[in-house]
Parts: sequence; C-alpha cells; structure tokens
Amino acid sequence: IDSKDTKHIIKYLNNPNNDNLLIMLSNKLDTRKKITKELKNNTKYIKIENDPQSIIKDLLKDYSLDPGVVNLIIEYTNSDIDAIKNECDKLIEYKYEEKTITKDDVKCLCIKKLGDSTNLTFDLVRYISSKNKKDSLITYNKLKNYNVDDMALIGLLESQLRLLEQVSILYDMGKRKNEIADVLGAHPYRIEKTLELLSFVSKKDIDKLILMLADIDYNFKSGKDLSKNPLEMFLINI
Repeated sequence: IDSKDTKHIIKYLNNPNNDNLLIMLSNKLDTRKKITKELKNNTKYIKIENDPQSIIKDLLKDYSLDPGVVNLIIEYTNSDIDAIKNECDKLIEYKYEEKTITKDDVKCLCIKKLGDSTNLTFDLVRYISSKNKKDSLITYNKLKNYNVDDMALIGLLESQLRLLEQVSILYDMGKRKNEIADVLGAHPYRIEKTLELLSFVSKKDIDKLILMLADIDYNFKSGKDLSKNPLEMFLINI
C-alpha cells in the first residue's frame, strides 16, 4: 500500500460507514508501520493459521504422535487444510482410547489424496534429483493424465529446479528454513521439502539439468526434429 492509499484507509477507519463491511487480507503485517497499528486498533484482527504442521499438532494435541506421523498426514493430504481436518477427526475417533497415533494408523485409516500437477511435478524433480529413472517415468505419465503438455511441463520443471538452485545458494550462506522461505516468499513446508533434495543433487547437477531442459525447450520452439519424445529421453538419460 502506498502512502496515498494509507492516508485514505486511516481516514476511513476513523470515520467508517456502518452500512459497509470492510475486509482486508494480508499474508504478512509489518508491526512497525503506522497503518498496521491503526488496523489493529480499529478493526477486528483474525490470524488464520495455514501451516499444515502447526494445524495437525494443534488438532492432535491431546494425543501422543509417533515420529513421522505429522509429515505422513501432510503427504497423504497434500497439505490440503480441509483434508487434514477430516483425516485428523478420523484419527481422533479411531484412537480415542489409546491416545497414541502411529504411522500405521495413518496408512490404515487415511485416504491418500491424488496429488495435483504441482505436487506431481515436485515429485518428478525429486526422482530426477535422485536419478530414479523408473519413478521419474511413472510420474511423467501421471502428469500426462492431467493433460499437462510437454512445453508446460518443461516450464514447471525449470521453475522447480530454479527454486532448488536458489534454496541451495541460501542454504550454503547459512540461512535456515524460515529465513529462506521469507527471502523467496515461499511456504516453509515447500522449502523444507526442497531442502531434502539437496542430499541427492549438487548445484553443478542442478545447473546441468536446467541447461538440458533449456535445450529441449529451444528445440521445441525452433521446430527441430522431434520424432522422438525429447522429455521422455531426458528422463531415461538422467
């Protein structure tokens, strides 16, 4: 918000129209700014928690959770908040007497949600990073079922790999997960999952993969001979 807009908002807050309902949304509030103080003093401030880990721990706070349970629920629900609440409700009822939830309970009771194309693309980057050709090709074919064409998929893969490259650079600078998330404007959970990939791939490998995809992209756009599926060949040769 620029200074001109800020003045208008503060003026309205000091003399509101009771017939109107004003709703303002913000991902992050700077408590040092005057507008933030005015908003908190003159409006009802509601903080909505959307971090999957925090939500799960809060919902299951009365239960003992075995290691890995929280991350497994996130994996099964693809971080969908509504799905997390539904699955946690089932786990609460199922383990009401024992008050202990294990990974086997999650696998037995929870329904694994089919990932959207973004999640599948992340999985594909993970398999590419670890040079897992079999699962790379399986995930690639799943993405084809979403009608994601190869040109769009190249763009998605390049975006994920560039994020991985940026995370790698910031991590080497000594930045922690939340600091990296703030710098890149990404969700901490996405950064956490991206950091896991660094054990499989070096920055040199990431640069090489980006260049290979850029070459495929160029061949597509320049209309060179594409009798074979270049993206599929890329996955076979990782």
